[in-house]
Amino acid sequence: MTIHLSKTQEAVLDCGRRAEPPISKGCRTICCNRMGTHYKLSQLSLINCSILVFKCDSQNTLVALVTFLVQFCLNVLIMNKKSLGIHLMNRLSYPQKFTLIGFLFAIPLTLVMYLLISEINSRVDFAQKEIYGNQYLRSLRQLREYIPKLQQLNYQGLNPNFSKPDPSGNLEAKIDANFQSLAKIDRQLGKILFSTQKFNATYQDWQNFKLRRSQWSLETYDFVYHKLAANINKLSAHVGDTSNLILDPDLDTYYLMDATLLKIPEMQKLLSEIRLISRKNSLRSDATSEERAKLITLADKLRELNKDLAINMEVGFHNNPHGNLRPKLSEHLRKFNSVVEQLTGQIDKLIYPTAVVEYYAYLDGSDRVIASSFQLWDENLNELDFLLQKRIDNFVAKKQIILIFVSIILAMVIYLFVSFYRSVMQTVFVLDEASKKMANGNVGYKIILDNRDELGQVVSSFNKIADALVGANQEISVLNDRLKAENVRMSAELDVTRKIQQMLLPKDRELNEVVGLILRDSWSLLMK
Repeated sequence: MTIHLSKTQEAVLDCGRRAEPPISKGCRTICCNRMGTHYKLSQLSLINCSILVFKCDSQNTLVALVTFLVQFCLNVLIMNKKSLGIHLMNRLSYPQKFTLIGFLFAIPLTLVMYLLISEINSRVDFAQKEIYGNQYLRSLRQLREYIPKLQQLNYQGLNPNFSKPDPSGNLEAKIDANFQSLAKIDRQLGKILFSTQKFNATYQDWQNFKLRRSQWSLETYDFVYHKLAANINKLSAHVGDTSNLILDPDLDTYYLMDATLLKIPEMQKLLSEIRLISRKNSLRSDATSEERAKLITLADKLRELNKDLAINMEVGFHNNPHGNLRPKLSEHLRKFNSVVEQLTGQIDKLIYPTAVVEYYAYLDGSDRVIASSFQLWDENLNELDFLLQKRIDNFVAKKQIILIFVSIILAMVIYLFVSFYRSVMQTVFVLDEASKKMANGNVGYKIILDNRDELGQVVSSFNKIADALVGANQEISVLNDRLKAENVRMSAELDVTRKIQQMLLPKDRELNEVVGLILRDSWSLLMK
């Protein structure tokens, strides 16, 4: 099995070998091990040489090679991602490193803190808006009490047995004063609760009611009154919606809201209808079947609302962590439930055709129920304000605790960062001083640091290097001493050898004499 490379492909490989800079350090090896064949491509640049085509004798070998190339590319990409951080850190000073790490650490912390504080602030604003709603509803409370009384004044003259009520002018003055107080509240909270438009419409209806009331018949008067009462109820419901009261998240405050905003006002509306029917027909000793059916229906609705109110308030009492509802409201709730049961019990007798209609008893009973309902309503609203303020205080306390805790942790982190930086810089400074002293010849200088981290290992390695240098220096000194001793010995031996040579070898004079003798003998021989 062989892989044939054309000249163009060899040029591509050569281009990859000569690519500067290569995609990574070291060698990148591509191997095709098939039938003992092994090929190595060294320093292959995947940037400069993006296409490399092999002609293989086998399709399986080509598939294996492509798979290997894909894996190789993925490994290179992963390697580059890992080396990016190392590359960055190697080019930053320690202050820059700590600044970068601190900044990256601060971003998610800041985001989490922002979201957490924003959530707490939104809950505080949510509860505060509920308090604003209660403040607005408290101003509407008098209107819901006085306007039904004003309606009944038109029927006061039908029965001289009724006690003399307050003149209509007194009630109108009270209602006007209440509207002025409500207008002041609306100027403060209208933009928050979006109630100004509905308040203005209700106030305009009241002005028309005052101007034309004397000109209307009883039927027209009742129609306009119902419209005015409906507008007041719509305004109350609108405030409950825009002030988040209807969305209260806790069981205790939710059922207080339910009683204050829904149940008690609806029961007061039914009681007003019962009173109006009783006042219209008070001179009669009997009632038509339609009137009986209407009274029974109203009593049945009143009874159902009374049961629902008792059940819901009990749930609120049971889920009241502060434990303030049962002591403050249970007695008022019990009295209210009791008078409602008495009134509905009297009206329930009308299911028997022979039962006598007791309009005076209905009027007296409904008056007592309405008075008790307003007492319960006032107490409910006060406790609701108390719980909402407690909730706000808890949120504010949690926010302060979180801020204090985070501030302490942040201070500790900054302190540790600074301490770590100073520790690193101290180690670097000591190493720099030690290297300078060793460069000046003090190779025996050792660094003493109480570090047990990686920098301590660096210091330990530095000390080992110093010890090795000291040992090497000592060995060099010993060798130098040995060389010196050897040089002295060799010098002495040379001197002895030279003296022996001088003793053994003839001197110059003797050599000259010998040479002279030799020359004379030679000359004598030649002459013969």
